[in-house]
Amino acid sequence: MGENFIIGLQDLDLSRTEVMIRMAVAAGIGFSIGLEREYSSRDAQGGHHNAGIRTFIFIVLLGFLSALLSLSWGMWVFIAGFSGVIVLIGLSYQVSSRQGKTGVTTEFSALLSYLIGGTLLLGYIEIALVMAVFILVMLSLKLQIREVMGQVTREEIYAVIQFIVVLLLIFPFLPDRTIGPYNVFNPRELGWVIVIISGIGLGGYLLSRILGTRKGILYAGLLGGIVSSTMVTWIYSGKSKKMPVFTDACVTAVAIASSLMVVRVFIWVFLFEKALIGKMLLPLAVMTVAGLLSAYYYYRKSLRAKDIEHETKLGKPLDWQQSLIFAIFYTGVIFLVSYANHEYGSLGVYVSTAIASLTDVDVIAISVSKLAGKTLSYETAMNAILLVAVSNSIVKWGIALWNGSKEFRKEVSWVFGVIVLSGCLGFIILHWTA
Repeated sequence: MGENFIIGLQDLDLSRTEVMIRMAVAAGIGFSIGLEREYSSRDAQGGHHNAGIRTFIFIVLLGFLSALLSLSWGMWVFIAGFSGVIVLIGLSYQVSSRQGKTGVTTEFSALLSYLIGGTLLLGYIEIALVMAVFILVMLSLKLQIREVMGQVTREEIYAVIQFIVVLLLIFPFLPDRTIGPYNVFNPRELGWVIVIISGIGLGGYLLSRILGTRKGILYAGLLGGIVSSTMVTWIYSGKSKKMPVFTDACVTAVAIASSLMVVRVFIWVFLFEKALIGKMLLPLAVMTVAGLLSAYYYYRKSLRAKDIEHETKLGKPLDWQQSLIFAIFYTGVIFLVSYANHEYGSLGVYVSTAIASLTDVDVIAISVSKLAGKTLSYETAMNAILLVAVSNSIVKWGIALWNGSKEFRKEVSWVFGVIVLSGCLGFIILHWTA
């Protein structure tokens, strides 16, 4: 074990600072969950549930410290701690059930909190944070979920079941190998496209049912933009025909997702070639700010439609036809990119990058960043990265014009016009500061 590590194992080396940081994150998660539980369990007399802020902090830290000790003493320590939590929760539930409180939400939250504490120590910080956010969302949406479940339709139940069947019983069995011309078609990847675009559409529908149509669209654009802004553009340009009164909200979702696309590009550049950040920061920031300002403008505009929430039909909860059409489009683009690279590869990095941006911005940003300073000059890499952001915005503009309603096409053109012009300004900034 090295001097700088208090934990030195084959797959896990942690310094004191790293352990303290992870413990602080664990305490923060316990505080957040405990705060929600304590706030939501207040009754009319100002009473509180037994499990509040302090309790949940202790539970998460117990899981963290049990996992820490189990690295030296064996897994039985963590199991014993978990068993102790189960016993205490069981006794607490027995007391509360005698008082007529039969819900087990807080109890299960406590069990998950203990496991989150152990997960944090082992380094799965992203998983722990996602789990914590998911728990907080589920806890805070209790009333809304109950209200929606009281109004759920058979079509919505069938849509959720269909999606789960495809995700768990069909998708895993698709072959994960490339076939066909140029050896680029992968059935598993195509399945991912169908699952993701269907999931974004279904998620947006459910969010609209829980939060209201306008807010549901906005949150779906935000979450979908983390995965694929192109898919968000496809989905909400189509929905603009079915929900014309929410055109501005659909435009806002597309603008938010497109802004997040530029943020994703920045993150990949930062992770894989920090030497590019100094020059790329301002051009990418200009594009991001342009997209966010557009999103804010159309969000404010969408607030004017105040009395139409219950008059608007949300359409199908799960639209397989739209997903399949996009999948066919995606497949065609893959073959187009492969053909262009095979036949006209001598045209260089810029042409290949512009064409490839039709399918995947993230892969190009990563690959170009990794090649910068090696097989590519820094100047070429920076131009290629900015080009992929602008090209992808132009592609989404074309998708919106083709698939959206007349009003949506007019409004979204302002958004993409501003983003593309800001990208062109980024090129000027890039070369001005070179």
